[in-house]
Amino acid sequence: MKTAAMATDDSADVKASILLGSRGFDVPSMAQKMETLKSTTIEPTEISPVTDIQGFLKGEREQALLGAIIESKNSTMKSASQRHSQALQQFWEEEKERVLSALLGSTK
Repeated sequence: MKTAAMATDDSADVKASILLGSRGFDVPSMAQKMETLKSTTIEPTEISPVTDIQGFLKGEREQALLGAIIESKNSTMKSASQRHSQALQQFWEEEKERVLSALLGSTK
């Protein structure tokens, strides 16, 4: 059973897709890429007992790289979400302005 919040989210997604699509944005392709990113899990590897310096350095390097990749992925997802929210808010403000202008213009 869908709640009112879920229905609002679905409606907002549809409206955002229409807006982005009307401005030449490839919505299906981007949605597919975002789903791929969301479903990708990158986890640090198990640290094995170190038997030599080369092995230790290799393990530390791998952990540092994976940490940077995970942090970058999280940052990118957060940024994309914020930009989406901002674009949606701007769209609603423009739409509200248009509707109010139309209503005020029709009452004169």
